[in-house]
Order: sequence, then structure tokens, then C-alpha cells
Amino acid sequence: MTAIQFDAFADAYQRSVERSTGFTGRNLEFFHRRKIEMLIRLGRRHLGTLRSASVLDVGCGVGITDNMLRPHVGSLHGVDVSAAMVEQAGRRNPDCIYQAYDGECLPFADSTFDLVMTICVVHHVPPHQWEAFTSELVRVTRPGGLVTIIEHNRLNPLTRRAVSTCEFDEDAVLVPQRRIARLLDKAGAGPVETRHFLFSPLGGRVGAEIDHVLAAFPLGGQYVSAARRRVECAPRARDPKAGGAASIGLVTTR
Repeated sequence: MTAIQFDAFADAYQRSVERSTGFTGRNLEFFHRRKIEMLIRLGRRHLGTLRSASVLDVGCGVGITDNMLRPHVGSLHGVDVSAAMVEQAGRRNPDCIYQAYDGECLPFADSTFDLVMTICVVHHVPPHQWEAFTSELVRVTRPGGLVTIIEHNRLNPLTRRAVSTCEFDEDAVLVPQRRIARLLDKAGAGPVETRHFLFSPLGGRVGAEIDHVLAAFPLGGQYVSAARRRVECAPRARDPKAGGAASIGLVTTR
């Protein structure tokens, strides 16, 4: 799906996603909140306090997760190839900084952010461009900083059902967690933690405890792979004109 097609869905984003997940009995806010709770715990474990952390959300969509995360971090930037979604994100979160970009190279200098995250985006990137996409995430992360990738778990039958019925996911190629780990490692970010979550539609402490106990079992609805950028790694932005980076059709389904 192209950026133009996602622009057309910007106003109907929540309704479209909730149609595909309605069988769980949970609304979109529930799924966003579980992701953010997971990210906050990861960030605190591996970076310490997040109060002063600079964060980049790649594939920010309409900014729903950013709205939940912003009170916990120092600053938050977001990028997406959909200009319409970026505009909505800016209205929702006026204290965050958003911009549309071309999906090739992230518009930031090397080593800019403490935490770089991307949520349910990689499955929209063509598989032959996964490596270039992941390298960009690592490039803009400071040495010692954290890169986190949250993705749908293709081993979970309910996840596959939701993806198959979501109009945003018509181009989806669900990526195995082990492939994500290899991509991050090759890009220069060593693995620190992988957790599976969304094992049940239960919320609150009960749902969180279930996810905590079962985190190592690869059957949750989604997973998160976190990696720390190696200090000795110094990846550089690639020049598309020189043939180093292909255009990435980045879109978001959040």
C-alpha cells in the first residue's frame, strides 16, 4: 500500500483497525496501551529513567501511541510517509515534532536519539528492503541507545486472522522474530531482550501478569525485539543516488 493510499485512510484509521480486531472484544486504545506499557518497561530497564530521553517513532501514523508515551519521555519526534497521518499526529500531540519523509533515509543525523521505536511497520516494508530499513533505525540511535521493533506474531492464529481482514494489511508480510533479531545485529545493534505479549484480551494487572509469565513463549499476539546500538558501530546514511538505498514503501498500521 502506498503513502497516497494511506493518506486516504487517515480519517478512518481507528474504525478500520477495530473492525479487524473486533472479535477480541477490545478497542484500539487497549492494544496501543499494552504496547506503550511494554516500551516504557523496556526503556527503564535498559536506559534507566526515560524522563530525559529523546525518542523517535518511525511510522508514527496518527500519533495515538505517542499521545500515551509523551508524558514519560523527554522529547518525542515522529515520521511517516503519510502526510495526512502526520498532520493528524501533530494536532493530537502539539508538544511532539512530526514530519513526513520519503521512506528512504530518515531525516536526522547519525546518533540523534536515545530510543528509536517502530510499531507494526516492518511487515509493510518489502522484504528485500528490511535490511536497509533496519540500518536506518540503528544509524539514528546514539551508541548505547535502544532500538525497539514491535511486530505481529505470525505464529499466533488470531493475529493472522486480524491481519487477513484488515484493509491496511493487504500488503503485509509478517516477519519472524528471529529475522528481526538478525537484521538488528547486522545493522550494529546487539540484542538485549525479546518478549512476546498480548497472550489474552485481559487488561490491567491481570493481563500484564499473564504476559510477564509467558513472555518467553513465542505464541503471543505480538512481540518486541530490543537491541542496543554498539558503541563501535558507526553506520552512515546511504545516498540513494549512489545506489546505496532503495526507496522504502514505509507505512503504518497503528
